[in-house]
Amino acid sequence: MATQLRRVTLWGGPMDGEAFLVTADWDGMYLPVPGEERRAIYEPDTDGDPDRWLHRGWIA
Repeated sequence: MATQLRRVTLWGGPMDGEAFLVTADWDGMYLPVPGEERRAIYEPDTDGDPDRWLHRGWIA
């Protein structure tokens, strides 16, 4: 069986406008940002489109 992929778009923060293909069961990610030691936290918009992931802050 093929893995189902969906396209998510990042809103806000350092990766604003970037898009990724993720598996259907992903519910966010910590992304490395060029020039930063921290990673950006992105999670689905719980009040809107689940394929729009919002910047939620930083993690070391």
